[in-house]
Amino acid sequence: MSIVAVKYLYKYVYKGHDRGAFVPVEQRGDGHPDAADPDIRDEVSDYIDGRYVGPHEAFWRILGFSLHDNTPSVIRLQCHLPDHQPVCFNPETDTIESIIGSDAARRTSLTEFFIACQKYPVETRGLTYDRMPEKFVWNKGSYIWTPRKNTTMAYGRIYFAPPNVGECYFLHTLLCTVPAPTSYEFLRTVNGITYPTFKEACGALGLLANDGEYDLCLQEAGHMATGRQLRHLFATILLDCEPQNPQKLWDDHWQSITDDCSYILSSRGLLTTITPEHIKSYGLLLVDNKLCAAGKSLRDYKIAGPTVSFDFADEDGRQLIAAERSFNYLELQNHITTNLPLLNSEQRHVFDSVVEVYESGKQETFFLDGPGGTGKTFVENLILAYVRSKGDIALAVASTGIASILLANGRTSYSRFKIPLNTAPDAFCAIPRQSHLAELLRLVRLIIWDEITMQTRFSVEAVERTMRDIRQSDDLFGGCPVLFSGWYLPISFCS
Repeated sequence: MSIVAVKYLYKYVYKGHDRGAFVPVEQRGDGHPDAADPDIRDEVSDYIDGRYVGPHEAFWRILGFSLHDNTPSVIRLQCHLPDHQPVCFNPETDTIESIIGSDAARRTSLTEFFIACQKYPVETRGLTYDRMPEKFVWNKGSYIWTPRKNTTMAYGRIYFAPPNVGECYFLHTLLCTVPAPTSYEFLRTVNGITYPTFKEACGALGLLANDGEYDLCLQEAGHMATGRQLRHLFATILLDCEPQNPQKLWDDHWQSITDDCSYILSSRGLLTTITPEHIKSYGLLLVDNKLCAAGKSLRDYKIAGPTVSFDFADEDGRQLIAAERSFNYLELQNHITTNLPLLNSEQRHVFDSVVEVYESGKQETFFLDGPGGTGKTFVENLILAYVRSKGDIALAVASTGIASILLANGRTSYSRFKIPLNTAPDAFCAIPRQSHLAELLRLVRLIIWDEITMQTRFSVEAVERTMRDIRQSDDLFGGCPVLFSGWYLPISFCS
């Protein structure tokens, strides 16, 4: 029997109860006010989604028998770097001082695993972290591992860590390989040598493939590919392949990766003398731009950054900002000239109101309410063209993907603002203040947010709170004008 059969059984058991849709029919007499009009119907209560319980299941439930059981138990095990463990607290009763001073906040299944290996050296001999529940019991109340006193068994499952999280992934690998470790330092020690990172320890143990394949790939590509293509290949290797020594790969192949950088620098005319350091630093800057688009940087791969700074780094070194300024201003002006006379009086009022606030530099928040087909997107694209034709940045976002592609250079709000999927009332967006996206948000002059009615209140508040923090302003959205649009159609929910 293959694993497919096991998956089918689990899916069948946990698929939920049998459900059925049925339509209640009301028999109307001659005296009923709607008896003469059979077309009148209540669309809300017509269709009811009900749960079907058969006689056998009903009898089983009445007797209170258990519906399902799992054996053996599966214990979830935490995996975190030193002092990076998650901490649960109540913000209404707990203070920062009490949390920091709490011993329980520092104790996790991983930290206590190290202590158990010191306390029970015989029982833990040969046990890796994922096999710990086979012979030990994790007590959630007292935060300790105790030897199992009966013959029951449990399996351990360490929380998943993908390769792109960095050191946590290599820690995960070591925990599943090294038996009975007593500390983080123990895991980083191989043959008496303590390595500074878990990744280097994995390499010393032979758990990682060497970089010979990537070295050969870059060497072969260097004979026929351009510098731009090689930079894209190098960034792809860093992002998707997790090489063991990225710095050595760069040192061995930087000349072929930057073979066109000398021409690019000379064509700009900003440097009178171009040295190899200029070429190497500019190549690193271009590679960092590609990594930045994927949310990474050279620092994440321990690659030394550029040693030479360029005056045009702000212009060419940040793709997010360049993408919001790479418009044909002549085409934008023609678009405005052609379509501005087509606005009706209400649309023209919206256009003039938003443009007036944009030109005054004040903060105002607008809401454009109207059903589909009333020209909301037409007006929004015209406002975007006006702001962008002045050389300023206007962000166009929408709460749904279909609505975002109708806006000029539009993105979904989750993609642009990094809104958490499960937004808490006091949440912030995942935008570091030192990131390129934060720099873009400091420069933006207008935000247009379509389909706002499909967004939760907490998501909008998270963006507003983040904008104030990044732009260092107490005004709404950090002083940036915002135009919301959508349609508050009354929605009824079926039972």
